[in-house]
Parts: sequence; C-alpha cells; structure tokens
Amino acid sequence: MFVLASAEAIPVAAITAAATLVAASVIARVTVLTMKDRLRHDRELADIDDLSKLLDEAAIALDRAVPAELVDLSLTPHPRQLEAKRRMDDDARALDALHAQLAVRLGPREGVTLTLGEAIDCLRAIGREIPRGEGALSAQSPEVRKAKAEHMSGAMHALRMSAAAFVEAAVERAGTVATQTGTSEAATS
Repeated sequence: MFVLASAEAIPVAAITAAATLVAASVIARVTVLTMKDRLRHDRELADIDDLSKLLDEAAIALDRAVPAELVDLSLTPHPRQLEAKRRMDDDARALDALHAQLAVRLGPREGVTLTLGEAIDCLRAIGREIPRGEGALSAQSPEVRKAKAEHMSGAMHALRMSAAAFVEAAVERAGTVATQTGTSEAATS
C-alpha cells in the first residue's frame, strides 16, 4: 500500500509542479507587462511635467519681455533707452531658444509653438520702434514721433493679443484649466 500511494503521488506531484511553473510564468509575464505599463506611464507623466515646465518658462519669459518703462522710454528720449532695448533683445533671444525647444518637442506647426512665434515677432516689431540712441528720437519731426507712437501702440496691442493666445494654447496643451481663484488645476475629462 505504501508503494501504491507513492506511485499515485508522483503524477500528483508532477501535476502540482507543472501547475506551479505555469502559474509562476503567468505571474512573471503579468508582472513584466505591468512594469512596462508603469514605466511607460511614468515616462508619459515625466514628459507632461517637462512640457508644463517649458510652457511655464516661456509664459514667464514672455511676460517679462517688455519692461513697462521701455514703452514709455520709446516715445521720449531717455538715457536708459539703450539699456532697456538691450534687455528686451536678450529676452527675445531667450524666447527664441524656448520657441526652438517647443518646435522640437511638439512640432513647428503646433498651435502653442505658432502662437509663441507670433508673440516673438511682435516683440521684435516693438524693438524695431525703439530709437537706437538718445539723439535718434529728438531728431525726428513731431509727425514721425506721432506715427511711431501709434505704431508702438499697435505693436503693443498685437503683443498682448499674441501673448494671450499663447497662454490660452499653453493651458489647452498642458491640460490645465483656470479656476475661479485664478490658479490652475489639472483638467478632468
């Protein structure tokens, strides 16, 4: 009887061992797939975070690009015009770099990339209206100064509109929405 029980135990042991191996391989496969999904998800979250930081950086740089005093200084001769103009040119170059990063990340025809490019074009148009030295503006006739002031006003309006379009496109692309208090929260869909 002992021998008979042993003979019956061998197939049961083999079946148990085979079932254990199959279960272990299924668990291993599920674990690998789960880990791959988790890594893919983590990478997607990191990409979203990187893009959000890039969009935030561009929005802040765009907001700082035109110092308020620059607009006032552009219409009357002032010794600080050259310094303010240089600062604006530096800001435009920084925005160019951010624009290039967005173009690589999202593509040059993506809405948020296009709107940032439009804002940079407006910023450069403003820069072209700034006299190149203290004597440059005072040498102009009142009519020319008035025309420049009107053109500057139009360029500032275009910059505000394109900056607003960029922020709207950035918010849409980043998946955030403005709350009633003005802060942003993740969009729920």
